Amino acid sequence: RHCHERNLAVNPQGGNTGMVGGSVPVFDEIILSTARMNRVLSFHSVSGCPGFAEVLQTFSTCKGMLGEILSAFEFMDAVCMQLVGRHLHL
Repeated sequence: RHCHERNLAVNPQGGNTGMVGGSVPVFDEIILSTARMNRVLSFHSVSGCPGFAEVLQTFSTCKGMLGEILSAFEFMDAVCMQLVGRHLHL
């Protein structure tokens, strides 16, 4: 909420390996470090995906709601999103 109200981007940063440019912020952004997230504290049954059908259903839902965000953080670039949509008929 703090960042949204101030129009600040949140930049998640893992191990800072450089795989995605080291996730170094360029402008007025906040770094959200995930370096200490090294274990699972809890597991929610709704977010668990036991098989491909469940993964596909979850991905379809997330794609509809988070497509631009996932692309912005380089989880899925625009070409990947187009390929997934074309081949999985989403």
